[in-house]
Amino acid sequence: METASRQLCDQILAFVSRCKTIFLHCAENEGLTYVQLYVLYMVYHEPLTMGHLATTLHCDASNITGVVERLVRRKLLTRQPSQQDRRVKVLAITEAGQQLVDDLRSKLPSLLGCTSLSAAESKQLQDLLLKLTSSQDVDGSQPSSIHG
Repeated sequence: METASRQLCDQILAFVSRCKTIFLHCAENEGLTYVQLYVLYMVYHEPLTMGHLATTLHCDASNITGVVERLVRRKLLTRQPSQQDRRVKVLAITEAGQQLVDDLRSKLPSLLGCTSLSAAESKQLQDLLLKLTSSQDVDGSQPSSIHG
């Protein structure tokens, strides 16, 4: 069983690597970096604070500033003071940013091979991925989702 689990981990990591490569290619096609597109994808689901984004990306908020600045300049994100605390900046996706992510989300199923799965296979994979992503993080905490 241990060998099967190791092989499964190897296959998962190979698929994650493939996903990253595809995501990077999509980002480059839009003139974005991998991190810029990932930030857009995260903010697509709901507005996030700079601090929450930094925590999710496991980096200091100062590292996010340049990424966000470039996305704001391209009019893909907005950055506004929080209504609860004016010191906190809230990031929200613009219509142009939403369109870019909508386009990506329409292409990803095919690019990742999801369209080659039957309905039953797709459901089974969703259930298994949910089970894997619901397990605890390395530090024992519950994992954060891409949506925050």
